[in-house]
Amino acid sequence: MTYHHIDDEGFWEHGPESLDYQRLMAELIGVQLARFPLGPAEDGETPFASVLKMPPGYELWRHKHDCYRFEAIIMGSLTTGDGQVLTAGHVMQTVPHELYGPYFVGEEGCITVEIFSRRAGMPTIIDETTDPRAVDFLRDLMNDSDPERQDAARISMEGSGIEL
Repeated sequence: MTYHHIDDEGFWEHGPESLDYQRLMAELIGVQLARFPLGPAEDGETPFASVLKMPPGYELWRHKHDCYRFEAIIMGSLTTGDGQVLTAGHVMQTVPHELYGPYFVGEEGCITVEIFSRRAGMPTIIDETTDPRAVDFLRDLMNDSDPERQDAARISMEGSGIEL
């Protein structure tokens, strides 16, 4: 058995190397992310737990995933686009391709734990229903001078149907 704490050195770097592009994308939008496989890390059908730390005032754009998703707020608060305030103890569920967000993080920040039903469904789906700022963000990254950022944007856009 292993134990982890969000204050441990290296906690926010946890996860398989093959998902480092997701951690880079998270850092570029100002959040921290740790990924924990619940089975073989490289198997597309393995469920994953993701711990996400969002700073005060952060806005999580509207998006979706290709898997079932369960999310619990463990610290702080989020306000939904329709004004509902969610605090520690609230849980949310989505089915594959169900949009969620925008969420607005409260003044104390917010930490959530998301459970994704399968690794292959974790990447954010970028299409005509998601927040257009996400597409603009990725287009800008495609023109970044850093090849690692360009690769992260390319991987994030794979299969989206959106032209960069």
